[in-house]
Amino acid sequence: MWEQKGEDKGIWTELVNTKTGESSIKEHKPKVVWKSCKWEDHEFEITGNREWTCKKCQFVFIPIIGIHSLEDGKIIETPPK
Repeated sequence: MWEQKGEDKGIWTELVNTKTGESSIKEHKPKVVWKSCKWEDHEFEITGNREWTCKKCQFVFIPIIGIHSLEDGKIIETPPK
């Protein structure tokens, strides 16, 4: 049987199972889903229609034609005139 512990805090109201002592509020450790290179460490290559992908971490960059160019795996940004 679940019973409320403490005051009502909406979705953060803690309930405790009287039989097992289990709490409804649990702490979870975040996990790394995806990790990328630092911006200056990316090595891009052209992989599709207007897509550049980093060879190391698979980060996909969509360039703006006329502003971005690719030189030796690095993105060069030229401001419009």
